[in-house]
Amino acid sequence: MFEKKLPVEPSFIIKDLISSEHFKLNGKLIPLLNGVSFQINKGDKVGVSAFSKEELVCIIEILGNMRPYYKGYVKLSSLGTKAKKGSVVEQIFYLDSPEMLYGDMTLLEHLMYVKNIINIAQDIGVDAGVEQKAILDFIKASQMEKYVLTPIKRMKESTKMVVAIMVALLTTSEKLVINASNYFFSYEEACSIKTLFNMYANKTIVLATFDNKLIGMSCQKVIYLSQGQVKSYTSVKELYKNWDKVTCSIKSGDNTKLVSLIQNLSSHPDFRFFEEDGYIFFEGIRPEDFINKEFFLQCEKDHLIIEKIRINQGRVANAFDEIEGGKKHDIH
Repeated sequence: MFEKKLPVEPSFIIKDLISSEHFKLNGKLIPLLNGVSFQINKGDKVGVSAFSKEELVCIIEILGNMRPYYKGYVKLSSLGTKAKKGSVVEQIFYLDSPEMLYGDMTLLEHLMYVKNIINIAQDIGVDAGVEQKAILDFIKASQMEKYVLTPIKRMKESTKMVVAIMVALLTTSEKLVINASNYFFSYEEACSIKTLFNMYANKTIVLATFDNKLIGMSCQKVIYLSQGQVKSYTSVKELYKNWDKVTCSIKSGDNTKLVSLIQNLSSHPDFRFFEEDGYIFFEGIRPEDFINKEFFLQCEKDHLIIEKIRINQGRVANAFDEIEGGKKHDIH
């Protein structure tokens, strides 16, 4: 018997969105977001980045119900959302700053305080000792144990933001929209955020950031915006496959030798070559397709000079660079 797949439940739907903000290009006013469409499903962990900060902040504030838009369809809740934004969407926890934190409290005290407020609001009675153990376990699981007795005000701004994410996840909100466009996180902090996201599989999390390392570590999917359009919306794995390629630059005065090498390499799948600034660039998905011993021996034999080899493999930033690079001149 085949397992029956559950229907996909969308958390956010954006269709043909045009922003209220415009900018001047070649003497004409152009919408900052111009016909943006995508859907984020329940439980998705989506990283959002963009070519410009204006685009990134605009889309994340619309998703967080913090900014109006000019035209299009935006669904942030089961009731939908009007363009002029006049109502509160209770399911969404919008986070763009850790300033809401009580600086004199330690991490443990602050999380205990927040959880107590949540319990009171839900009319839940919990023994203080039991609650403290649960919070300590939560902190330990989040790899934030060394900050247990550290006052919030003594933490770096990026660490405070991690604490703010912890607070947001403890709430009953089903959707967390994080505007972290002003923050870059250490590897340790990124590991904590990744762990936190994994702990709350049922919550939908949208993270806007220029910290591409964080997207690669903590998100399953990624949206990239540029020139008012969605240039890529895919899984992080597919982003690497489609864009994060290996590039080899070769220079030679003997074109017949290059033609022979090109014909050999062109037999590989997911491979192309192009000319740029007097050099020949070979580009493929898998390094093992052509970066091997035989390849170097053939180049040496034919006196082909390898100028550089760039193996990206697993960096979101490289994929974004390639997307922005546009189409290069293909050789046929």
